[in-house]
Amino acid sequence: DIEIHDFDADPGWLGPKNMSSFLSTKSMPERNAIVQRERHKGSMPHELYLRLKKHIKNGRINVHKTPITQISGGVINTENDSVPYQQIMVATGFEQDFMSQPLIKQLIQNYDAPINECNYPVISEKLEWIPNLFVAGCFADLELGPFGRNVMGGRKAAERIEQAFLKLQQYSA
Repeated sequence: DIEIHDFDADPGWLGPKNMSSFLSTKSMPERNAIVQRERHKGSMPHELYLRLKKHIKNGRINVHKTPITQISGGVINTENDSVPYQQIMVATGFEQDFMSQPLIKQLIQNYDAPINECNYPVISEKLEWIPNLFVAGCFADLELGPFGRNVMGGRKAAERIEQAFLKLQQYSA
């Protein structure tokens, strides 16, 4: 079912309260375990959950939680069901194994982009994976912590990448 949390993780992860000890942890498997434990993935705030329940009860929203196998001719096929539709308002979710995406595989094979024992990119504090290639989101989990994949993580990533870009500009000027 849907988990109810006001935030994607404890707000202490947005600042030094929790991030200092996280960043001082050198073991990537340990960092990965922290991220997995502390992130409230698939959650929503209580207020939105109450609205969702109301719309489900009134028949305005149908929620399906099984992976889609095919969409064709106004029918969504899942592992368990075929559901006719007129309009899709929201469809979320992604494959957990983000490192198996074709572009990522090419980077690893063609550019020797390093990965660690957790199958994450080996990145710098600036979020640089290979020279002049910076990452964010799920690829920066082990540097940004539990908020790495949400808007606040995107903001932190943008700040770090901006600083790195400004330094690159200084060197090339």
